[in-house]
Amino acid sequence: MLKKLIYGLVLAAIVSPAMAAVDWMTDLEAAKSKAAAENKALLLDFTGSDWCGWCIRIRREVFDKPRFAAYVKDKFIPVEIDVPNNPNFDKELRRRNEELCQQYAVEGFPTIMVTDAQGTVAGGFVGGIVDPAAVEAILNEGLNNVRKLEEAQKLSGVQKAQVLAEVYKSLPEDLVGAATPLLKEIKALDPQDTVGLNKLAQAREQKENFLRGLAEIDSEEQLSTYLEKALAEAFPENRPMMLQLKGQLMINQAKTEADILAARDVLLESVGNDAAMRTKLEQYFSNPAELLKRTKARRNDRRNNSGK
Repeated sequence: MLKKLIYGLVLAAIVSPAMAAVDWMTDLEAAKSKAAAENKALLLDFTGSDWCGWCIRIRREVFDKPRFAAYVKDKFIPVEIDVPNNPNFDKELRRRNEELCQQYAVEGFPTIMVTDAQGTVAGGFVGGIVDPAAVEAILNEGLNNVRKLEEAQKLSGVQKAQVLAEVYKSLPEDLVGAATPLLKEIKALDPQDTVGLNKLAQAREQKENFLRGLAEIDSEEQLSTYLEKALAEAFPENRPMMLQLKGQLMINQAKTEADILAARDVLLESVGNDAAMRTKLEQYFSNPAELLKRTKARRNDRRNNSGK
């Protein structure tokens, strides 16, 4: 009996080997052809494999695991787009990979993208997510969008634009830059903007311009003026972010309890009807006198540290 059991275990190991590791391609054009032939999506991993800490972690803790290999097998053609520090890395491949980073507007590593077989961005994420279930959930959303892109090819005009706009609107802001070709196609299909995408694109552009300008501010006085002007022109989507900055600035500059309460009101406006956040803010501002005391102490510390 024992011999039969051992024999059975050995046989199972032979006929059911452990899931092989993910087979990452490095030639995107070849991967596109393979994805089209096999009716799969593309999974692009923009990485700095030998210097980017989060890239190394996501590869070790997610991508190199049997679970992920099994998940990817019937869904994706994986492509590694690596920009390492290794001086012996293939120079031509590095050049192509750097061009792809520019083409897809990659601003940070790791950037993980789901695209259709033509390379149209449908989902993904930027940064260090090392929970396998969370990664798979995000990639599944991208897969759903790939199917929408496929369905859209059967449509035309505004109907097609509506489906493509659903995909575009669902993309995380970190990936919007990679979807510029998709945005252009939607605009061409829907010149009257019946899907309301122009306002969304304008709001996103305003946010990008605001953040670029913010990086050039070097004093609280300049920041105060900058915020007031920005708020006067802000799209509704961008007001919460700006109000949060204004509220924090008001706390930093507060001289009286009334100033603290005014900052509270601005921050409450920034969170709208979010009951949980409103409760947290009310708790934070529950003792304005103590908060003012701490604010003044921090301000004095900054002055002392700056030699003033």
